[in-house]
Amino acid sequence: MTTSNTRSTDKRWPSLAIRSYRTTFSTTYEVTGNKEEALEWLESLKRGYHPAGYGTHGRILHESPCGRVEMSAYRANSCD
Repeated sequence: MTTSNTRSTDKRWPSLAIRSYRTTFSTTYEVTGNKEEALEWLESLKRGYHPAGYGTHGRILHESPCGRVEMSAYRANSCD
């Protein structure tokens, strides 16, 4: 079973739109917004589930000339 959850904004990263899909074993994220904020968000996600970031990774799928990105991220739910 997959659960979809959309967060339009977060006070820490106001330019980002984040959509998450959670399954029993993992959570996948789709992120769009400012590149700098997206990378900060990814680092926060990594540290939030394991101090060394184990089980979490992300990559930029597309970057526009104006500095906006589309990013995907993934984390294992084993540390929940």
